[in-house]
Amino acid sequence: MAIVAAGPLVNLVFAAVILAGLSFGTREVTAPIVATPAAGTLAAPLGLKTGDVLESVNGVQVKGWDEIEQNIRYALFDHDPIDLVWRSADGARQQNSFATTELDIESPDWFDKMGLNAPKVNPRLGQISAGAAQSAGLQSGDHIMRINGQPIVSSKQMFEIVRASPDKQLTFDVQRAGQAMSLSVTPQAVMQTIQKDGQKVEQIAGKINAQIVDTETIVYENNA
Repeated sequence: MAIVAAGPLVNLVFAAVILAGLSFGTREVTAPIVATPAAGTLAAPLGLKTGDVLESVNGVQVKGWDEIEQNIRYALFDHDPIDLVWRSADGARQQNSFATTELDIESPDWFDKMGLNAPKVNPRLGQISAGAAQSAGLQSGDHIMRINGQPIVSSKQMFEIVRASPDKQLTFDVQRAGQAMSLSVTPQAVMQTIQKDGQKVEQIAGKINAQIVDTETIVYENNA
């Protein structure tokens, strides 16, 4: 009986060890900082200002925007109000809430109607893997100031320029640890499948194999 029980027991212990290992380490997430909500959105009357730091959503503490969005979605399924606690720039702790009955989670613009967003910063590079960015000497943390002389103000703008430039040499003006430099980057041509007029269409697009980040991020120990 001991031998028969040993097999399943070892499997359970092994699974527990694996899960415990996955729960430890560090995570980089978008910092729980908010931008001033746009006029006419549900969050506009709350009094949030750019730079305020969200601490909890409906009583659940949040470390980053992934957790903020997750808890908001939980509330929307039941049309529950969203209760926020935050700290303003002067350190004052504030709390306010808004109703969600007007929001439809099936609608593509529900997040815009809500009005909660992280403030945008000059795009910078996150994780870089083998490819055009690495070959050109770009590094994680580089702030992308201009491409071919055009000022870069968003990750979407940078993504579109790279995608439209397969096998074309681009000049990246970057800031690295306070130093300005220019690097030549040639996006690799890859085949991409997109939806166009309800049909799947294949097209050639540029790719540099680098993550683009345009919000403030934080790294924290994931020990839970």
